[in-house]
Amino acid sequence: SVQEAGKLLILQFSSPLGENVLRKTLTEAKKRRVETYMEYDGRLLDIADSLPGGSSLETNSRQAVYAFVEHAHPAYEKDLDRLVRKKISKGIPARAVLDTAVAELVALTKSNGQAELYRSRYAPKRGPPSADVEDQPAKRSKDSDGRAPPQKEKALAVVVDRSAKQHKQHKPGRATAKKPGWKITANTRCYECNGYG
Repeated sequence: SVQEAGKLLILQFSSPLGENVLRKTLTEAKKRRVETYMEYDGRLLDIADSLPGGSSLETNSRQAVYAFVEHAHPAYEKDLDRLVRKKISKGIPARAVLDTAVAELVALTKSNGQAELYRSRYAPKRGPPSADVEDQPAKRSKDSDGRAPPQKEKALAVVVDRSAKQHKQHKPGRATAKKPGWKITANTRCYECNGYG
């Protein structure tokens, strides 16, 4: 019957972890360095969704909200907590409160959460700004396609000239003697004739 099939599906796809372990995971889930606040919010809701009743149960969603407030950005924890408690006391659903908390934190930090911890570490290092405009190199002009002016042609001509010079040195019938990288002694054997010296 349909009810038996539903029970089998729930059994098959239910989490092997217990409810207490999932709740502990939810409350202790910290924001990762490469996560934005929105991604962290989504991860918390996924964990809340694996709890019995899912994230549609208000208590599970509230736990996700409180975990977000506690671990998203410690410097703004009190501000977020005040905002969240005010919204929940008005009877606003926890998922909407979580979205509001994410937007508020983005506004407070003026970043998406990833910038302050991750981007600053991997951003290209720039020197101090120069005060004189004359010290700065002139901008290169570009043609209508957005490409640099034809400086590549000069480099290509140089490469062609070098390759022509290399072919002149290695003409057939002309052998170049290369000095070995080691000292030749009486015990050194010749590769061609197998003789000593």
